[in-house]
Amino acid sequence: NKWCACAGCQSVINTYGSNSATQILFINDLTSRVEAWLNSEQGGREVQFLMFAYYDSIDAPTKGNLKLNDNVSVWIAPINDNYMLDVNASGNELGKTLEAWKNVTDNFSVWAYNVYFGDYLVPYNTYDKIDQMIDACVAGNVNLMWVQGNWNTTQNTGFDGLKGYLIAKLMWDSTLDVNALTNDYFNAVYGAAASDMLTVYNEMKKELNRITNNGATSGVPSYSSWSLDYLKAQLDRLVAAIGKLDKSDANYQKYYDAIVCESISIRYIYEVKRGKTYSTNAWGTFASETSRLGFTQKSEQDEL
Repeated sequence: NKWCACAGCQSVINTYGSNSATQILFINDLTSRVEAWLNSEQGGREVQFLMFAYYDSIDAPTKGNLKLNDNVSVWIAPINDNYMLDVNASGNELGKTLEAWKNVTDNFSVWAYNVYFGDYLVPYNTYDKIDQMIDACVAGNVNLMWVQGNWNTTQNTGFDGLKGYLIAKLMWDSTLDVNALTNDYFNAVYGAAASDMLTVYNEMKKELNRITNNGATSGVPSYSSWSLDYLKAQLDRLVAAIGKLDKSDANYQKYYDAIVCESISIRYIYEVKRGKTYSTNAWGTFASETSRLGFTQKSEQDEL
């Protein structure tokens, strides 16, 4: 139990209906004292304080009328939500959490997650949920938002680069069209192979949705969930995409490396985890290419 179990804290929790109530009372007292000092010693200097709502403190008070001081914001970090689901679906409490905290403060931020920490190399099926996650934060008057991805590796696969691009563009302007942004990304990143790579991307989403519809609704799919025929077909598509590139193009290496980066996820499942062999001279071995491209982590804790 990470939360204080003393009689005083338990009384506060019971009165207001959440662990966060003890945190709110503490920070209200603290910031009132600091503000009085600022008014006295710093000429009325204005400072905005931040309270972190995370794990045991994620839930807003459900009873009473407890409010945060005006000079305190809450930073909500719903790490246990399933971001593969709609923002108001059972299992993804982002919409509900935002609504509950509106009763406590007008000043709040969101630390959202777009990462499965257990395996960076397997696609995490949040692709079609990013825009509604950001829309929910805009509608909730969130004044600061950060979306965490694979934080401790220098390279990504499973179209995580596209996710980062969509998040950056939509947080700047949530009214932008996701399909148009996606097309812009593929044209810039893959050049003449853009159409082929868009097919790879769409086929991946189809396979992910097939697996999800069969019951895999949290984390990432198990390695055995992926169809071997699908994996082989995706590798064939990637080789064909490389064949569309013009070696005389000044950006050839950039486009080529971007395609090989996307092969890593498929090869990881097909070759490393399923023990199958795919022979091609389109790229080097899995180990050599992950090293060359800068893949350093398999997961949050495990090096590749």
